[in-house]
Amino acid sequence: MLFRSGSVVPFALGISLARPTVHVFAIEGDGSLLMNLGGPVTLRRYSRGRITLIVFDNRRYESTGGQSSQPDGFNIEDICSATGLPTYVATEAQHIEEFLQMREASSESAAVLIVKVALTPPGGRAEEEPRVIAERFSKWLRQTGQIISR
Repeated sequence: MLFRSGSVVPFALGISLARPTVHVFAIEGDGSLLMNLGGPVTLRRYSRGRITLIVFDNRRYESTGGQSSQPDGFNIEDICSATGLPTYVATEAQHIEEFLQMREASSESAAVLIVKVALTPPGGRAEEEPRVIAERFSKWLRQTGQIISR
């Protein structure tokens, strides 16, 4: 299962705990992760190895206009590593491939991949209302059998 959204770490953990056989790949931005620093600690404590957190680090808060998310000399991977989560950094496509192969072979604990990406001009904000996004995601979960309808 793969998804992307704000506050993705607690969301991914919830899905992982509700569906123990599913391996969740959670994609997060550096700014979003920094706004929820409790996420990696909670992930370390409660995950059972079925979550791979991929953080795209462009050092910007994209959704609010591209403001800097980190001071000079700060490395977001240090935060993830300090929680005790196995943390890897990718600066080339080959690093991502190697990480994913390693995760396929062993997923004894949750792990984090920090993908360093180049700065680009900020993109536009999401056009859809949150309600529409939530309904589409719920429909997808029901169709794939990931949750049982009430």
